[in-house]
Amino acid sequence: MKPGFVLFQCGALVAFLLLVRFTWRTMGPKHAIGFLLYLLVASVFHELAVAGMAAVADRPPNYTAAQGTLRIGSLGVAIVMGWMFATILSFQLARMIQSRSFPGSNIFATLTLMALVTSAISYAVEITGMRVGLWVWAHNQPLSVWLPFSYPTAAFRAWPASTTLMMGLYCTFRYRLFSSSRWVSSLVGLAFFFTYTFLEMIEDRLLPTGWLLIDAQSQRPIVLWGCLLALTLWAPKSMLGSSERA
Repeated sequence: MKPGFVLFQCGALVAFLLLVRFTWRTMGPKHAIGFLLYLLVASVFHELAVAGMAAVADRPPNYTAAQGTLRIGSLGVAIVMGWMFATILSFQLARMIQSRSFPGSNIFATLTLMALVTSAISYAVEITGMRVGLWVWAHNQPLSVWLPFSYPTAAFRAWPASTTLMMGLYCTFRYRLFSSSRWVSSLVGLAFFFTYTFLEMIEDRLLPTGWLLIDAQSQRPIVLWGCLLALTLWAPKSMLGSSERA
């Protein structure tokens, strides 16, 4: 293993631990433990879902952990930690932007900003991760021609959608977004989450050419962001946590 690769992994681990420490200090031990455990489970589920959907579609996964990286079974540890890192960082940056630019707005505003922040950081992380050998994308993946360094189009869509869905599901429980009952709110969030995942499994077969000149794989994120923006603007504040309470 090359010294540079070891140094990069150590640096990434330190950055991850600093984010965990920041979460612990800002959320408090009780909420931080639940939040981090949830993100761990959600990130593992995400990777299992990626492999499962590829198997259902009878195709190789879009990406896999590179040879020589730490794995637990088929799961790449660096990829799971990467999803946790991206979700925490994007959410916290979105909250900072929100508190200064849109004070008093609701949690859906946080999630909308989070999607934009994730899109911004995904490029640097994805390009670095591919080149240092943390994961490998399938050779048949279409590339974003308007970005350098062979950035896969699927990554540009998947990053913001995945982190927003994971964080959105957490928020439905903690902030009771859809009901005064945490469990009813969580069930609504789970229904939306699994509906989105199911559509991802079947969408290419139902709408292979997309609609309104939009390719099929881009439809889901666009609908997701449209719903978040609508809820940001029109959802009654009485049913939502505010940026101050977030």
